[in-house]
Order: sequence, then C-alpha cells, then structure tokens
Amino acid sequence: MTGSEPKANLQSFDFAKARIGDHRRSMNHRLFLKLILGLLLAVSLTSTASAETAPKKEKACAAGDLDACADLGDMYIQGKIGDHWDFETHEAIAIPMLLDACDRGGAKACEVVGKFYLEVEMDPILSTGYLIQGCNGGRASSCSLIAHILSSAKYGIANDEKAVAYNEKACTLDARSIACIGLADAYDLGKGVEKDIKKASTLLELSCANNWKIACMRTASRYKSGKGVDINFAKAAAFSEAGCKEGLVEPCRTLGELYETGGPNLPSNKKKARKYYKKACKIYSPSSCDKVKALSK
Repeated sequence: MTGSEPKANLQSFDFAKARIGDHRRSMNHRLFLKLILGLLLAVSLTSTASAETAPKKEKACAAGDLDACADLGDMYIQGKIGDHWDFETHEAIAIPMLLDACDRGGAKACEVVGKFYLEVEMDPILSTGYLIQGCNGGRASSCSLIAHILSSAKYGIANDEKAVAYNEKACTLDARSIACIGLADAYDLGKGVEKDIKKASTLLELSCANNWKIACMRTASRYKSGKGVDINFAKAAAFSEAGCKEGLVEPCRTLGELYETGGPNLPSNKKKARKYYKKACKIYSPSSCDKVKALSK
C-alpha cells in the first residue's frame, strides 16, 4: 500500500459512539470491576478445572500490561481457566476487565470486547464502536473486522465506501492482513470505490507474497486470462506452484492445464501436465483423472 490516508473518516460513527456511551453508563464498569476482582479468588478456588486462574496473565495485567488483560479477558470469555478448559464462560469477570483495559488505551482489549458483542451478543453497532477504538489504536485486525461488518448486508449497517476505507487502513497497517484481499475485491467489482482491476491485481500479488494461498491462486488465474495484467503463463505457473505443493487441488489442476496447452512464456510439456493432473486427481479432481488417462495414451 502507498500509506495514503483512507478516504472515509475513521474516527467513529455517531451511532456507534452513542451506543458506547449508553453502554458505559449502564455498565458502570469501573466500580463493577473492583467488586468482581475482589471475588476473583473465590471463583478461582471453587473452579473444578484448576485452583489457579491464569497466574502469569493476572500478574502481568495487574502490573499494567493491557495486552495481558485482553488475553486474560478473552480466556474467561472462552471458559479457559489456567491450563484447562471448563467450558463455562465467565463474562461477569471478563467484560469489566476488558472495558477497563480498553478505556486505558488497550487496543487489543477493545478488539476482544468488539468481537464479543458481535459474536456472542449479536450487537454489531456496539461491536463496531469498540472495534473502532481498536482500529484507531493501530490494530489491523480490528479495522478488517469493521470492514467485514460494513460490507455484509446481514448486520444491517452496510456501507461500502466506509468498508473500503477500513480495509485500506488495515492493509496499510499490516500488508499480511486479509483486508488486502477484501480491498482487491472492492477494486475488482467497483464496490465502494472506482473500479480498478490493475490495482486489484497488485493487491492480490501483495497478499500472495504474504502467504495467502487464495490470493496466489487468483493471481495465477489473472496471469492465465489477462485480467488486470498481461497474459503470462510462466507467471501463472509460478503463482500456482506453492499451493500445489501444499496439496491444494485447484493450483495443481491449473498447472496441468498450463503445461498441457502451453502459452505466452511457457512451452507445452505433456509430461509435466500429466504429473500435475495426476497430483490433482489424487487430491480429488475427476476431470484431472480423465486428463491423466488422455495424456497416457
């Protein structure tokens, strides 16, 4: 990414900000936190899973490590006590702890709270408010999740332009983020941004370089068809190799097709074509099995 500023305002949405204000007042969480932490020892001792409750994280959190507070809160939400799982959620302990850490600038804690309100409480507006804080605190994963919420009709707050802005923010913060693929999709479709298939291709290559195999497969397809790039079968083959080595059927089949016909920058090689079709056949590709038979005659 170029590091340019996102086109949409990334600070907050008024509706999300208002929801957080209401939520804070109803929780009165700072006082609640003191009460809950005072009961923590009793909860730990009565747990059937373990007599100790994540002692290292507790110690680090108490010492002011806000990421440790986020991890500890997440463990309570998931029902993990110490090195064991009791599969009982401890939200009464987790949420006040996470909100306190979020208020003190813990971006990771804000993200954990945001995910909780999205996945458990099914409240995308409140979730978005907390995720914005995580995103503004430099967490690409928070920005990416906001983009997901805003690009999906199921949450009822879809906004394609803002989704693009948050994906761009996430991709700028971390080129390894799946948001770079989401941004490529937006440019491919012209969804929330002016259509630009060349930029989409650049983003997909960036994601491939950061080990997203789906991006590598899509890049290979583009070099095969000429979408957003010049047709180059040699590059298509190169982008297919890693996925095939890892046992993915599509890139193995693509390699078979490329070597069977040959094309720009790649001569036909029936022996290699059969080799890759055979591998795709073993993974599970009936059409590739047929190709193996045909090339064996």
